[in-house]
Amino acid sequence: MVPDKIVMGNSFIHADIFFFITTIAVVIFSVLLVIALTYLVKILRDIRKVVHTVEEEMEHIKGDVYDARVGIRGSRVVQKIKGFLGIPNTKLRKRNK
Repeated sequence: MVPDKIVMGNSFIHADIFFFITTIAVVIFSVLLVIALTYLVKILRDIRKVVHTVEEEMEHIKGDVYDARVGIRGSRVVQKIKGFLGIPNTKLRKRNK
């Protein structure tokens, strides 16, 4: 027969081992989580830079398209074709910036 003190002592040793292993696992998981979040922040910053660049280029493209429309509508060839077809000349609205 095993005395009660030895059984109680073994359960405390098992609990200590469990908490030690759990603590190490939590620390490792926390370090990995911090590393993953660091990379995520870097990726999100890069995405923000790309979106900003795309927005700037879209503004330039809008201006180029507007200039092209003004140039096409103002050309004599287009005006002669419109006159031949009976299409009235319309003025372009000013571009909002």
